Amino acid sequence: MEKLRVGVVGCGRISNTYRAALKQLEDEADVVWAVDKVLARAQTFAASFPGCRAADTLEPMLADPPQGFQAAMSPGTGGAQGGSAGLRRGQMVRTGAF
Repeated sequence: MEKLRVGVVGCGRISNTYRAALKQLEDEADVVWAVDKVLARAQTFAASFPGCRAADTLEPMLADPPQGFQAAMSPGTGGAQGGSAGLRRGQMVRTGAF
């Protein structure tokens, strides 16, 4: 089975929980994008996943969207916007806790 490519939107306090969950899924999913309005938070999250890119806006991720799945974690950091964009592309979108 092909691995899912995951984009995470919102890398604040709750992202430690998401990081742990995604680490357990490394055989099944590659985290390829981390997006947060505070770039340093996105970079810290991205550093946990080889090849993961970080951004402080949704535009870079939307230009190169994860195929198959997009995790939109936090409406406060653009999760709703990112999730809507993913749905328009026919992607599965998960919001909130895993």
